[in-house]
Amino acid sequence: MRALALLPTIAAHFRAQTVGAVPGSGRRRLRVVFPASMISALAKVLAVTAIAVPVLYLLHSMLAGRLIRPDPYLLLLHMSTAFLVMSILEAGLGFLHTELLGWRLWEYRLLPNHRGYGTYLGLITWPWYGFHLYLFEQALAGRGLRIENVCWRGSLTGVDGPLLEILGNGLFLLMFGQYVFYYFPGDLGHVTSTAVMPHYALAGVVLAVVLRALVRAERSWLLPLAIYFIGACFVAVG
Repeated sequence: MRALALLPTIAAHFRAQTVGAVPGSGRRRLRVVFPASMISALAKVLAVTAIAVPVLYLLHSMLAGRLIRPDPYLLLLHMSTAFLVMSILEAGLGFLHTELLGWRLWEYRLLPNHRGYGTYLGLITWPWYGFHLYLFEQALAGRGLRIENVCWRGSLTGVDGPLLEILGNGLFLLMFGQYVFYYFPGDLGHVTSTAVMPHYALAGVVLAVVLRALVRAERSWLLPLAIYFIGACFVAVG
């Protein structure tokens, strides 16, 4: 019943219209038409992604001292898990921050969901954080380094999360003159904020624990697909 109650919210982002009749059936076909604003937002995010992702790959390869050759399964597992975990924690931590401290830290300006603490664009953007995590692990491994302690790994997320927001949100602002998300504190030009570092650190610890368990589990290509599907359901009901 909860899912049914949320259908109007999801449908608000789409517009359906009937077109020509289906031959021999007497019925009319239904076509979903994506609003121009959604198409424009997707195109802009994909344009930024096309620049940011190769830059990330090259930077991590430079750190590794070689071109990184990813394991497709582990890469997909990192991307899907980061998408699911960070989508849930982003909405949850943002809401808790507002409720406990009495002021809002951020809001999404493009295709927002979950009261503006998340976005439907998370379907695209959060998997790339998992892409970064996997490449970073490989870069460290190339130097003979490993970070086993999940608290240390979470602490690093508290640093690299805002840095990646500067890259992604800042690049989007430079290219299109608008924010993907807007931070109300102005300490870092509203593209991110030092105030979000504890949130990222906590989320990073949770993500590290989940990833460690999944990486050690028996390999199955259904696993990353199922994880992404669950994440997509969470985003869709926002």
